[in-house]
Amino acid sequence: MIPPTSNIVERLFSQCKLVLTPQRHSMHPTNFEQLAFLRVNRSMRDVSSVAGVTAEHPELVESIQVDRSEAY
Repeated sequence: MIPPTSNIVERLFSQCKLVLTPQRHSMHPTNFEQLAFLRVNRSMRDVSSVAGVTAEHPELVESIQVDRSEAY
């Protein structure tokens, strides 16, 4: 049995705290979950895997560019 205060859980909460900043407090839970997953698992992806996804799904890149332009 893993105690609830194990180091793994503490690291996860620490990483999630870095994602959910005061500026992002109104973030949709789905977006938070996705960002937290990407942050915690960042060692599992590299430039080639990101390039592969963007090549297969160009609409994702376009939507990110639109979101960034609306933010400014």
